[in-house]
Amino acid sequence: MEEESQLRRAVLEHPADDAPRRAYAAWCEAHGQSARAAFIRAQLERAKLPPDSPEAAHWFQEEMRALRARPPTQPWWALYEAIVARYRARTGKQRTSLSFRDQRGFIAGVGGDVAEVVEVLEELAAIEPIDHVWLEWPGRSGGAASLLPRLAAMPLWVRIKEISLNASAELLHSLGHSPQVAGVRRLSLWANAPDNQTLDTPAILTALIAALAGGFAGVTHFEIRGVALGPAGLEPLCARTLARGKWERLSIADAALGDAGAQLLAAAPGLEHLQALALRDNGVTAAGVSALVNAPGLAALEDLDLGKNLIDEPGMRALQQRRGLPRLRRLGIQECVREALEEEWTEWTGASLGRGKTLRVMPPDAVAARFPLPGATLY
Repeated sequence: MEEESQLRRAVLEHPADDAPRRAYAAWCEAHGQSARAAFIRAQLERAKLPPDSPEAAHWFQEEMRALRARPPTQPWWALYEAIVARYRARTGKQRTSLSFRDQRGFIAGVGGDVAEVVEVLEELAAIEPIDHVWLEWPGRSGGAASLLPRLAAMPLWVRIKEISLNASAELLHSLGHSPQVAGVRRLSLWANAPDNQTLDTPAILTALIAALAGGFAGVTHFEIRGVALGPAGLEPLCARTLARGKWERLSIADAALGDAGAQLLAAAPGLEHLQALALRDNGVTAAGVSALVNAPGLAALEDLDLGKNLIDEPGMRALQQRRGLPRLRRLGIQECVREALEEEWTEWTGASLGRGKTLRVMPPDAVAARFPLPGATLY
């Protein structure tokens, strides 16, 4: 229908505006698609709320209710499915790695293997308000390297706000030197656990520093996960990249930083605007915690996630006695604090072996009760 096409075009031309999406929802309701209308409105409401709030949970349930009410004769993602079907027919593939993420009522993100994404991305971006792309690097043996110049030159990158990349120096070098990605504000780099032993970490670090100084210089939200930087890799990142400032959210997870890495971040320049810092699963102990919570350069920090680090009681005491982080409102301590429990040890036969101590991870609510931090929510 012409009217529907015009409404969808308005959504594409004004992706940040809720009004065209609400207008399309009203059209859906008037044309027998009440479930689609309810889904769009629920996602619009949820997008305005903190992800872990009760109100967001309520609107998520409304989304699920709308999905369950969808008639089989009304495929909401028919245009996307048609593009993927044409790609399969063209290549002879029965299955692909392609997937999408819906947000605010429409497809907002798409990703998969580089060789597959490059074949459908421009066509998808012409029909959906895509602003997030994730790319998986199959390695040079998959023939993807020859597609990188074509990928980097795509005009659609000017509307992309978030990019997630499988840890690859090739991907970082290709996209990081493209002027088209200047509008990207969120960059994520990840490595899957089986790949950790084969990563060329020095090459990835070199490409990352160059990319964050080049095409990705506008990034304010940065995440890296599963790349074993260690303090030696973090030091040049702090000196040559983090020092430029403008950072709002920073996440470095499973990167073997230890206390030395936490101390480097505590002393790093350019983090005065940082609102959220996540250092999950890095082997940080009380010494690293003490450096972070007393760092004058982290005065704007509101959210600190130390999950899966063994900070235990000394680390919690350092948090209670901190002189810094005046704006801290959220503290992640999942699997961080252990308590010793006395229990009876027995053989499988039932014979007593006496009493001993065992360690158990304390849940966040138990940690909050033992180590109260006024003004901060523990999660």
